[in-house]
Amino acid sequence: MGISLACQGVVAILAGIFARWLTNFLISKFNWNQILAVVIAVTAGTLAGGVASFLSIVIAIPVAGIR
Repeated sequence: MGISLACQGVVAILAGIFARWLTNFLISKFNWNQILAVVIAVTAGTLAGGVASFLSIVIAIPVAGIR
C-alpha cells in the first residue's frame, strides 16, 4: 500500500499546484472576482485530486496482490 500512499502524496502536491495555477489563470485571463476564482479552483483541484487518488487505489490493489 506504499505505492498508493506515494501516489496520493504526489496527487496532493499536484492538486495544490493546479489550484494555484487555475486561480491565477481565472483572475488574469477572465478578470474574475478573486473569491469566486479561489472557490472554483479549490473545487476543481479537490475533484481532480479525488479522481487521481481513486485511480491510485485502483492501481495499488493489484500491485499489492489483493484479490
